[in-house]
Amino acid sequence: MATVSPSEVLVEVLNGFGGNGAAEAAATSLHSLGFAINGTGNASSFDYADNVIQYAPGGLSGAYTLEAYVTGTTQIVESDQVPAGEVDLVLGSSYDGIADD
Repeated sequence: MATVSPSEVLVEVLNGFGGNGAAEAAATSLHSLGFAINGTGNASSFDYADNVIQYAPGGLSGAYTLEAYVTGTTQIVESDQVPAGEVDLVLGSSYDGIADD
């Protein structure tokens, strides 16, 4: 599992379980750890049980880096829908905050 510095990871945080302000709070925590934040919003649905980290082809190391800080059950999925150089974090109902190390 190759990782990179958090400062090399551009993250968009999406709320996938409906928790009020969850995406914004997670983005703030990730930014304080050095991650670059590309924005926040709602996922296509609020039916996510697990967190999902989606990465563009070639971006697996950024996904692994992000996974190290996300608490709760997390799946990592390659997606050609994610812009190159970006990693999308969809928060699921298993989300339990951002770890600080």
